[in-house]
Amino acid sequence: MQEMDRIQTLTEILFDDKNMSVVELVSPFGKRLKVEQVFATTYEGTEYCILAPINEVHGIKPGTGLVFCIKHDYLFLVDNEEMNTKIFNMYYERRRMNE
Repeated sequence: MQEMDRIQTLTEILFDDKNMSVVELVSPFGKRLKVEQVFATTYEGTEYCILAPINEVHGIKPGTGLVFCIKHDYLFLVDNEEMNTKIFNMYYERRRMNE
């Protein structure tokens, strides 16, 4: 009998540098949204990620990165401009270091 693969949590997927697969999010109302993983980090003890919607989303340009806060494997859109800027700056810095 083969041992079944353990299903990764959303947080594990987002922080796995080897897994950059498309993630499908499902709202409590059953609405689905496919997103590309862009970046995940921890800032001041809180986990954040940048995701880019693949599906067309009203009011959001295709390819636009959105910052989410991760709490207990749930995502919450960050609407604080200062925090969005901090997370994007961390992303840009990481990209510069990896070039």
